[in-house]
Amino acid sequence: MASDSVYRYKGRHTDPRQIGQELSVSSVLEGSVNKLGDTIEISANLVSASDDSELWGGHYREKISNIFSLEDQISEQIAHALRFRLSGEQQGRLLAHSTQNTAAYDAYLRGLYLTRQITPESLKQGLVDLRQAIALDPNYALAYSTIAYNYAVVEDWYAPPREVMPEAEAAAKKAFQLDPTLGDAEGWLAYTDHFYNYNQPQALQEFQHAIELDPNDAEIRSMYGWCLVDLKRYDEAIAQVAEGLKLDPISAEPNQLLGQTYYYAHRFDDAIKQEQSTIRQFPGGFVPIAGDVLGWSYAAKGQLDQAIEAFEQARKAEPNFTEAVASLGWAAALKGDRKTAHEMLAELDARAKKNQWVEPYFYAMIYAGLGDKDYAFAELDKAYAARSWYMSVLAVDAKFDSLRSDARFAKLLDEVGLPH
Repeated sequence: MASDSVYRYKGRHTDPRQIGQELSVSSVLEGSVNKLGDTIEISANLVSASDDSELWGGHYREKISNIFSLEDQISEQIAHALRFRLSGEQQGRLLAHSTQNTAAYDAYLRGLYLTRQITPESLKQGLVDLRQAIALDPNYALAYSTIAYNYAVVEDWYAPPREVMPEAEAAAKKAFQLDPTLGDAEGWLAYTDHFYNYNQPQALQEFQHAIELDPNDAEIRSMYGWCLVDLKRYDEAIAQVAEGLKLDPISAEPNQLLGQTYYYAHRFDDAIKQEQSTIRQFPGGFVPIAGDVLGWSYAAKGQLDQAIEAFEQARKAEPNFTEAVASLGWAAALKGDRKTAHEMLAELDARAKKNQWVEPYFYAMIYAGLGDKDYAFAELDKAYAARSWYMSVLAVDAKFDSLRSDARFAKLLDEVGLPH
């Protein structure tokens, strides 16, 4: 199962049978890892999720320099306990390591942890740690792949695409060059081709290959689903994102992303239900994004008061979430409140003056709501020139339905490689 779902049990004394039900798994590996100077101590037990019986157990004490051989030993014993019959190729994959350098491994783990915190400070420090991992081991493919992930998140939230996405693409290419079996690297290559290069045929091939390499990677499934929904392949998209959620069921991101996929598939009632569930389950994570999608779905149904309330809650949950500012301005414009719409445009200007990256797509949203088509298309042209990832959803984003009959809209869809 995906690590985000599993990590939710860390530090909690949860019955393995309950975990089995929540994650739909047949067995649970539990235990502890303690680092004492240059020594590492590991206690582990493999437990049946059906009856809480122990299938295997072990206690180990080794020098930290032997961590990789210790991982191999434990992995083989667990496979044997589960009565897996592994082929030679499977055995090789089980015991494969992206690095043999323990200091590089430690730096990588720090960088991955910080990257997943998704704040400006954590992303910056996470990149420092990941680059340290590469300095210690220049052939560390997984560290390069995680650098691609770091830059992709930075582009989502904090920086212009042309500033960071070439770095993401270069890191993903290097990771895949070092390890052509690494599905994660191929997945980030596909991400850059879909959301930055606008090379849709190439992105589809790479996503499919990434899933062949690692069919149990929830993130790849979710990203592939997002690519498919942008191309109006709605049923396939929902199936992929749902599979990602199945692999990572109690993590905020895949739950939120399913609601977002429903929105772009124009299944607004399903989107509302899913995002409401996400906000209830994960009050500390992804509430701004879930609230925004919730508001878009309400607005698409003509329920503008509920939409505005959702956008206000999203802004409150994360004051730096610029997308919610644009969403509020768009909904106010639809309601005829031009004063608030122009106030939100002014707030976007103020943020841009503070050197905060503000997507031209956000301005276009508000202008579309106001009915100012020329201004809206001018901003969409800027978004295309900036290689904004938001342009990849243009074909399915209901916020721009009022522009679809204009020939300029069709031209933009052609430039991004999207269906009409």
